[in-house]
Amino acid sequence: KLARYTKEIAEHIKNIDIYSDEKSEKIHKGKPARVIWCYFAHDKSDIINSLHYAYTIWAPDEEMRQIYYKPVKAAFKSDGVYIWKNNSYDILKQMQQPEKSREDIINIYRSLLALIITLSEQFITDLQEVANHTTTLETIREKYKSWIIKVKKIYFQLSEEDIPPDELHNWTEEILNLAGWVLDLAILLEQKEETFSESQVWMIKNAVRHYHESLERMKEYEGPAAGKAPGTLEKVPVTLAKIFRS
Repeated sequence: KLARYTKEIAEHIKNIDIYSDEKSEKIHKGKPARVIWCYFAHDKSDIINSLHYAYTIWAPDEEMRQIYYKPVKAAFKSDGVYIWKNNSYDILKQMQQPEKSREDIINIYRSLLALIITLSEQFITDLQEVANHTTTLETIREKYKSWIIKVKKIYFQLSEEDIPPDELHNWTEEILNLAGWVLDLAILLEQKEETFSESQVWMIKNAVRHYHESLERMKEYEGPAAGKAPGTLEKVPVTLAKIFRS
């Protein structure tokens, strides 16, 4: 069945004009896809948590098959389609079942979110002053030594938490993203240079922009965490296939 489903998907999408950027569009526009990957899940929860029990590769010509149809134990070919079975699926599925209650997960993430925001606000202001040359990098480093340790600890704690219920996925994922941007700033502060280079200034401004964007998205995802109607599951991107053109 996987081979048949893959061929049906490939037939449907191989001529769709979807490109990663303008450069790719200029090169590949009007050409059919030469390789298509399909990922198969058992339920919506698998899709939300990026878990698949198998993936397939469709390649119509021999050149692409030589490149992508790798001879491995977990894979086989059926009707010209390469099929890889995820032998770890059952174990991974079991690991994704949360041990904590929904309420405990919400409380843990809320407390860590409050802590990371509290730690971030003044630091971001000070860091921007360094980028604007109104204070020195050494002054900020000395001021935030213990802060850097706390940020790393919080990020690690967030990344080790139970996988949340599906309706909380976007909310908890955005908290982790927000903490990640703060962690990027902390790592930048650990650099030994006396001043920030132009590229580092760009990285600071980029991280700060993403941090504020994450805060805005948090408002959108607060419904499920507050016990209201979820309303966010439909916004989870469901990727059925990815296309390679050459």
